[in-house]
Amino acid sequence: MAASGLDNPQRSFGKTAKLSAVWDIGGRVAQQGFLFVVSIFIARLLTPADFGITAAARFFVTLATRITQLGLNVSLIRMKEIKPEHASSVFVVNLVMGVLAFFTLYLASPTIGRLFGSSSVAEVLPVTAAVFLITPLASVPGAMMVRQLRYRASTAIHLLDAVAGSIITLGLAFLDFGYWSLVLGALAGTVLSTAVRVYMSPWRLSLRFSSSALRDTLSFGTGFQVKQLLTFGATNLDNLVVGRLLGVTSLGFYDKAYGLMRQMTDRFAFDTALMRIFAVINHEPDRFRKALLKGTLATTLVTFPILCFVGVGADELILVLYGSQWLPAVGPFYSLAVAGVLKSAMRPMHAANESLGLVWLQTIQQLAYAVLIVVGVAVGSYWGVSGAAAGVLPGLLVQLAFGVRLLTRNSTVTAGDLWSAVWPSIASSAAMCAGVLGVEVALRSLGVLPWLVLLAMIATAGVSYAALLLWTPFPTVAAVVRESVDDVAPWARRWVAFGILRVRSQKNSDRDLDAPGPAAKAKATS
Repeated sequence: MAASGLDNPQRSFGKTAKLSAVWDIGGRVAQQGFLFVVSIFIARLLTPADFGITAAARFFVTLATRITQLGLNVSLIRMKEIKPEHASSVFVVNLVMGVLAFFTLYLASPTIGRLFGSSSVAEVLPVTAAVFLITPLASVPGAMMVRQLRYRASTAIHLLDAVAGSIITLGLAFLDFGYWSLVLGALAGTVLSTAVRVYMSPWRLSLRFSSSALRDTLSFGTGFQVKQLLTFGATNLDNLVVGRLLGVTSLGFYDKAYGLMRQMTDRFAFDTALMRIFAVINHEPDRFRKALLKGTLATTLVTFPILCFVGVGADELILVLYGSQWLPAVGPFYSLAVAGVLKSAMRPMHAANESLGLVWLQTIQQLAYAVLIVVGVAVGSYWGVSGAAAGVLPGLLVQLAFGVRLLTRNSTVTAGDLWSAVWPSIASSAAMCAGVLGVEVALRSLGVLPWLVLLAMIATAGVSYAALLLWTPFPTVAAVVRESVDDVAPWARRWVAFGILRVRSQKNSDRDLDAPGPAAKAKATS
């Protein structure tokens, strides 16, 4: 198979990474913006119980996905060179595992319905599981597009999935289909996006199978998939515990809060692109360190202020957008916003550890994390859905500590480096949210309507954070913003010329991220 540009380890990835990230994040912003608007109407047409039923079914579908994919697609992305038989063998295995997953869930649906005490869950699950007969067709084509960093095409496909699925869901909700509108809308979006991904991918479906080629992908893939399975458990077993202990209505509130948090972390991260780039340059310690720190800073500069804002304005946000019936979701969202901050800070670090081949050590980490999450949520459930949400935080702190230690022991990156990469985002987000909180308190005291308070908070956040980026006191932020403008939107240079380009010189702005600190130098020498 012909090598893509990314298969050449001597190529400079800076501009490629930024362009890929821009398309990836830009697409996610557009996708989530659209989904966010549509979700407002859907939340007013459906009940929390409707969302709880589909969340219960989604848990088992996602679990089956984690079990059956075996991590082979990620192996295709990570491998420096692949042959046609690698891709076709992975496709055959994905196809077989998808069929097995569908029939397993179909037969298990009555038992799962009894577990949640809901016959509706049993009815929904077989239809939801039909996704396993569809997505294997696009698994390898999607992996090949990621491998080549074809994020423009991938972005268009994800956006198509979101738009088509949401429109169908909204239409069915208006027609009073209840929870079936969520199930059928998601399935329709998957069918359409799968067909487009197969059409646009350079790889064509093939049933050629080679056991030796499959073995080449299994070593890393199996470890990665075990880790992903445990990650799934750690991030979704809380749903199972809440649904079992507190019921599907409470699960609906919890799932709404968790979904908001996830939109701000998973949807605005570009760790898939980072992992591919880290895998190519991990043999160059200085280059690897620089890429990791810039990736971490860029990720947190996007996610921290959003999470901070929605945490501060959760009351107005949920009341105005979703209605008073969803106010019980405010309590759990406070804790889950903090969880989102921790998750978004860890994503580039996890991608770096995976690129270094430390997947089995990460698996041990995820096992401990999953256990802590189940215990924490079960204990917290004694205080209701808000207590259950707070129960996820101890496990996340342990996971963060373990991940930092794993990375610092296997690379020249130090804990101080990682702190220096996230501190500017913490400080900038805190400054922005202080202003937002002041506006919120002042307008509330005056008895201003909630929707006007929310608009004022959004305006304050946007203006203040833009100013913080343009006139930042942090050289590292200035460097990342300036480089991003130079590589992605050179036409906008004059708009930032009055800000960061006049605050820091090129040399001083680049120095902090480009040059290893004293600890890193000593570590590299040893």
